[in-house]
Amino acid sequence: MKRRIVLWIVIGTIVVVIAGVLVWGTYVHDWSWTGIGPEPALSGHVPISIGQTSKTLWDFLQLLGGLAVPAVVAVAAARFTTGQQLRAEQDAYRREQEAVLETYLGRMGDLLLHENLLESGHAYHDLSLQGKPVEAVDDRVQDVARTQTLTALRRLDGGRKAAIVQFLYESSLIDKDRTCVDLREANLYKANLYKANLYKANLYKANLYKANLRGAHLSKAFLMNADLREANLREADLRDADLHWANLSEAFLINADLREADLHGADLREADLHGADLREADLHGADLHKADLSGADLSRTDLSRTDLSRADLHEVTLSGVTLSGADLSGADLVKCAQPLEKVKVRVGSVSRLSVSGYPLYSSLTWTPSGVR
Repeated sequence: MKRRIVLWIVIGTIVVVIAGVLVWGTYVHDWSWTGIGPEPALSGHVPISIGQTSKTLWDFLQLLGGLAVPAVVAVAAARFTTGQQLRAEQDAYRREQEAVLETYLGRMGDLLLHENLLESGHAYHDLSLQGKPVEAVDDRVQDVARTQTLTALRRLDGGRKAAIVQFLYESSLIDKDRTCVDLREANLYKANLYKANLYKANLYKANLYKANLRGAHLSKAFLMNADLREANLREADLRDADLHWANLSEAFLINADLREADLHGADLREADLHGADLREADLHGADLHKADLSGADLSRTDLSRTDLSRADLHEVTLSGVTLSGADLSGADLVKCAQPLEKVKVRVGSVSRLSVSGYPLYSSLTWTPSGVR
């Protein structure tokens, strides 16, 4: 809206300036071709028009003005009609979205009140740790709830998807210790979960591609195998969260709190972890190729067998890290938070490690794996 106002102001200013120049030129320099001033006449002679007089600029402007009026009216009418249609479509879309959400909440309310949905929960997190497939759990009420949930999520926008997730969480239906509604493969694409409270929530295998989780409270959440590609997790609380084998490629984790988080085997390629707190996190076997870890705290982090090739490690804290079998080829460690010669790491085999083309062990002191 502001841009449109500025545009019209600029156009109006240009028109006024041009008109002023034409008037000034006509009366000061006798620009007769403009047709704006009085009709010139020779002294002592009566002007006689023979044939068709030459057209002036003013004549052309009058012609254009006559053509412009109906054109402007037509354009204005078309814009008004288009605007009305757009508003009608937006209103219809909003009503449809609200109807889907209201219907879903009503059906889930029936399952909670009349079908004892809360009593059907299973500890999916514990099942996965025991090596048992979570898909093996079979319960009719849960199946109905899951079907209703997945169907609704496919039809809703980001804001209303968040409303469903919050409803499930507040109703204790997605607690990882007793899950009643399984969100495997749930379509949470672009869900707006800004600052949502999802402590200990079960989001196993959920599709959170491009979701907005900025500032969300996900401490101890179960996000194993979740799709978090390009998700906004800036300043999110992910302390002690289970993110192993999660896809976090190109995710935004700036200043995120990932202390003691389980990220082993996670895909963090090109992720932005600038300023993230990763103290005592488990990143063994994770893929951090070309990830931005500048300013991150990796103290006592397990980076064994981690791919850190071409990662940005400017001003990173590496005190007490485990780097056994890690790949740091092309990584930039030139400006660590502490001098490299004072960094103490635990490595099993230093012969495979290199940083920016020189051996890691030429700059770092080390102790055998398992010794702090």
